[in-house]
Amino acid sequence: MDARTYELRRDELVGLIDKALELGAIPAKTGESLKAVRRKVYENQFRIVLVSGFECGKSTTFNMLCDGREISPRGLMVPTSATIVSAQNTVDASMAGKASIVWRSDRELTLIFAKQLLRYFKEIEPARFKTVNQADQLCDVLNYPADLPLLKKVVSKNMADLKRAGTSEEAERNALLMAHLIAQHYDSPWLAKQKKRSDFTVEDISKMICFPDNYQSRPWMGVSPCAFSAEESAFAFIRQAHCYIRSENLKRTGSVLIDCPGLFAS
Repeated sequence: MDARTYELRRDELVGLIDKALELGAIPAKTGESLKAVRRKVYENQFRIVLVSGFECGKSTTFNMLCDGREISPRGLMVPTSATIVSAQNTVDASMAGKASIVWRSDRELTLIFAKQLLRYFKEIEPARFKTVNQADQLCDVLNYPADLPLLKKVVSKNMADLKRAGTSEEAERNALLMAHLIAQHYDSPWLAKQKKRSDFTVEDISKMICFPDNYQSRPWMGVSPCAFSAEESAFAFIRQAHCYIRSENLKRTGSVLIDCPGLFAS
């Protein structure tokens, strides 16, 4: 079945549902079931996933298919974020423009830097971490927020080593920066407030998943306070964001559009 045939049959089905609902003589439960089918064919019948490497046009394509809305950040992506952004058309006027967030678990936060920084944990507290040899094992040993002071010590030691060495691998620097953001803002009042919210908008999401200006070039390796505010660091704590919009492009196929991180993002 090609796209045009699908659209014709889909619209024919919706037309029959509308006629049935107009009759007014069907049981309430049946009516609700029919309305659910009607919503589904316009909202989330299919999932379209955009997958490629970094800077290959995924976000540009995503935004274009969302009728030109600037939802997914473009041109600022670096291989440290694993935020998944999705959008779907909604026929519910009360949902249009709303969004939801799935926050990263403590384990997911630790995995961001565990591989690159594990040796520093072993150096600072050898007795506690002597049996930890794999990155994922660190996730089972490290506890938040109790271990935030330890994480800050690890970050400080790594920073000092990098300053003495003068150079480092990009992966290690990215992991260090993310560990720095997590250590500084994990227990921030602003972030705690955001995690309790259920009233996010699409505009909120587009700002919160965006990397801050001069992300890699800002002089963040100095002493406290952190060069990035909690608001600028929100992206580090977000695993997935989902947006409800009015989109003719997504309505045509009843699709949920998903913009994945660049391949090998984390």
